[in-house]
Amino acid sequence: MDSSMPLPPRRFICPLTLEVMEDPVLHKKTGHSYERRAILTWIHNSTLNNADHRATCPLTRKPISTKELADNAALSYEISLWKETSAMEAKLSEIMSLC
Repeated sequence: MDSSMPLPPRRFICPLTLEVMEDPVLHKKTGHSYERRAILTWIHNSTLNNADHRATCPLTRKPISTKELADNAALSYEISLWKETSAMEAKLSEIMSLC
């Protein structure tokens, strides 16, 4: 992330990658959102590493499966708006500093 951009709202940050999400998905049972690639990797690795081969939610430790994930289009839209607004504000700030 560009250092001139303001800090993102916490809900934009994936709890697994600690980065602003690019492709957020929602775990329908818990309401938590994750970066798609990160949660799919988490689920895959959890099923390999657990004795019962069941993945658990990284935040609640409740069972989780890929079937319980859904695109989080609303969050994706919010993030894209934040990025655009932040980029415009950074540009404006840069221009104002030249005056």
